Amino acid sequence: MPIFGRSLQELSYSTETKIFAMYKLASLFLLAMSAYLATAQTPTYVTVYYETLCPDSVKFITKQLFPTWEKMKKYMEVEFVPYGNSNTTENDFVCQHGPDECTGNKLQACALSHLTDQDQKMKFVNCFMGSSNVKSSTECATLINFDARKIEDCANSTEGYDALKKLGDKTKNLSPPLKSVPTVVFNNKPAEADQEKITANFMEALCMRIQGTKPTECGSHSGAEHLLLAPIALVSVFAILLAH
Repeated sequence: MPIFGRSLQELSYSTETKIFAMYKLASLFLLAMSAYLATAQTPTYVTVYYETLCPDSVKFITKQLFPTWEKMKKYMEVEFVPYGNSNTTENDFVCQHGPDECTGNKLQACALSHLTDQDQKMKFVNCFMGSSNVKSSTECATLINFDARKIEDCANSTEGYDALKKLGDKTKNLSPPLKSVPTVVFNNKPAEADQEKITANFMEALCMRIQGTKPTECGSHSGAEHLLLAPIALVSVFAILLAH
């Protein structure tokens, strides 16, 4: 007997169709969410070529790079190359700003070779570049609870020479060749020409190069708000299906 103009068979078929449709929509939504999260969590690789006593290097690292990293650390991975416009000799280095810069570059090279945690590396380099004493790593090693003696012993041995020479070789192999410091390279691609723009507003430069949907920290460049609308749209579709 028909119930309100529809048979039990028709009602059963209609309900099954709705459930199947909702299942497909839910599956598509979960796939989209998974794809978004995978893209959003892939960090942008940032390589910074710089030197210890270069005022522009100090300014970029302490005023642009480190503040951006504090907000965007889950979206970026940073590699430091403290060599710059130095030259490697048979068993020593000649640096643009003199012997103290060579000492500072070597101390940083040793710290970076011993540290494995990105947070420690960032905090050490930021501290060291902002320090008035570039001939000692004690203050900055203490900041991250690391034994400064390991860094000092490295810097005063062939280990320190080898660590800085390795960074020098990386700098010399940069394509196109290093023209100024700091130079920032994204995702191991050739260095871009607009270095002044990149170093003047690193947050904006990073946001422009993040693949996929931008994080909310990128402000007007963010696409995360579209993700927030997706569940609302899905619920609306479910409601419409159930109402018919």
